Amino acid sequence: MNRQTPSKEDMIAALQRIASAAPDGRVSQSLFKNETGWDRYWFDKLWPTGGYQSACLEAGVQRGAIVGIETHTRVTDTELAARFADAVKAIGQIPSLKRFIALSRMGGETICRGDPYPDAKRRILAAYFELPAQERKGEDVERILRDESRRLDPTVGSAIPIPAASVAPVRHSIQVPTDYMSLIREFRDRGEEEKRQLVAQFFYSVLGYKRARVRSEHKHNDVRVNDRRDRPWLVVEVKPLLEAEREKRAARRQGFDYTHRHGMQFVVISDGDFYEVYDRCAMERLRYDEMRQGAFQLTSLRDRDSDLLQLLASER
Repeated sequence: MNRQTPSKEDMIAALQRIASAAPDGRVSQSLFKNETGWDRYWFDKLWPTGGYQSACLEAGVQRGAIVGIETHTRVTDTELAARFADAVKAIGQIPSLKRFIALSRMGGETICRGDPYPDAKRRILAAYFELPAQERKGEDVERILRDESRRLDPTVGSAIPIPAASVAPVRHSIQVPTDYMSLIREFRDRGEEEKRQLVAQFFYSVLGYKRARVRSEHKHNDVRVNDRRDRPWLVVEVKPLLEAEREKRAARRQGFDYTHRHGMQFVVISDGDFYEVYDRCAMERLRYDEMRQGAFQLTSLRDRDSDLLQLLASER
């Protein structure tokens, strides 16, 4: 498995070699990574427009089937547990593996980690019942998950902790004004220009930056923030909506391309409500998931989101 920094020629040669040996003549991203050790980051870096798809076209090979789900083995059990509970809440019962894949838009490898689905459910349920009470999904979901835990292993079901009835309110050292929250909801279906102005306002009205250091550019659909020395520090790639994974991938690719060219540290993607933060200088890491600092949604902030808010406000 290769560990050195690949060139375009290296990537193209590897694509052609893997395609020639594949039974169906196709090269999926997971197969490519297993064979070479080079992940999606390198496609996005070397082919800023189109990424993996453009690389396959240039190499003259057929890409693996895209089914609209995320395969990502670094997703934590805590994140899996939250998505599993969301799936239960949506359908009112424990989902089959096929249904959970569809609802969560994650691959079976991400969910099961190579284990049978019942073992994966045991792991996911254990992670769910370790969540703070304010992050759980309500009594109806709790009941269904407890019943499934007892079915899978009767010896542990009775030991599942029951959250306290009253939960302390979530507090953030950075408060988002109610009028700004109303603006977010009002702008939900607006276009890029209005969303870009909404994001710019978040930095100077909510986080406290001077307006002169927050610059909105129509040409690039972004908001740039300068640090205390007035040097480019962070860019926000703004899109009308970031609900689908493909929308997030496209925004992230554009944001990273811009920061690579301008030497900025932080990449943020946002639709005015949802924010996802990446640090390009995090220990010289090369993978998107390793540079990812986290994500939050302003209309449903969690207690743990205060750290990300403080990070974004750290150069004000």
